Amino acid sequence: MSETGSLHSSMADTPQNTSFDLSICGNLTTEYVKVWKQYEYWCEGVLFSSLGLFGLLSNMASIITLLSQDMRKQTFNQLLAVLSAIDIMYIIFNVPVHTNATLDTVNHWFSVSSFLSKVYVYILYPMSAVSFCASIYMTLAVTVERYIAVCRPHQYRTISQTMSNTKRMLVYVIPVTTLSFALNIPKFMEVTVTENNGTNEFDYSQTKRDPTFVFWYTLSLIWHPTLTTGVLPFIGLVYMNMHIFLKIHQSRQILSGRRNKQRQSEFNLAITLISIVLMHIVCNALRVFLGVLVVALVGKLCRNISCVFSHPSSLCRCPSILHKTC
Repeated sequence: MSETGSLHSSMADTPQNTSFDLSICGNLTTEYVKVWKQYEYWCEGVLFSSLGLFGLLSNMASIITLLSQDMRKQTFNQLLAVLSAIDIMYIIFNVPVHTNATLDTVNHWFSVSSFLSKVYVYILYPMSAVSFCASIYMTLAVTVERYIAVCRPHQYRTISQTMSNTKRMLVYVIPVTTLSFALNIPKFMEVTVTENNGTNEFDYSQTKRDPTFVFWYTLSLIWHPTLTTGVLPFIGLVYMNMHIFLKIHQSRQILSGRRNKQRQSEFNLAITLISIVLMHIVCNALRVFLGVLVVALVGKLCRNISCVFSHPSSLCRCPSILHKTC
């Protein structure tokens, strides 16, 4: 499921969404919704915000360390610094979006301020999806860089000799940025804000609330985000890291008893990458599973936006933001 699905939380409070038909929406009973709301408050509101604050501090410290005079000479460290910067943007954009739906104080700030409402609709909501994609693709880009360095050393040496560190970094950053925006263009048109009795209310656009559109939108989840941010990146990460691990194991046996500082440095960076990717996979596995499950059960989902964009995505957010703090 998409990381920006929290708008359903505020929408679920409207009269048309609080009555659930078991024959349509499965086990989404009124009693279950109360438990779900309580879970959202503590997990998606309180815990999510706390982890976000810690993530801001830890990623800032990482950037300072990675861009120190000695460490910034490595393209790998530069890419890790970019990944930390993207994780900071993920936290800045996502925490307000999700706490708006779960914490009354934050919701009040957005509802009484027309400026904050416009910031939510035109910046926070769409950019939360963009930064989420960018974080995943940047992790993939860092893996590609290490895969070439460890498994294709001759090709990596040629690239190092013909391109500067800045150019090599931009080769990864520019495609990641372009693809992240391209895949999430619809997010910039999904949400509207209306004024009602002096307060601002967020809602999905009329197009996205159309039952037929919701059905086909759910089918489109097969492509994005299920494949684009879930299955395909997971396959790529597992494939490349398995080859990196096997290459390190093989090289250590060959170089046993001999000193090779440059190769040893490459292997140490690769081991660092493997730990980062392992954390990424563990923290995003549930999100990928639920995304695949929603697509698999699309025929049984009701043609109602409250059922399509509902509670499963909430289970994924704390593990996702936990990954951004590491």
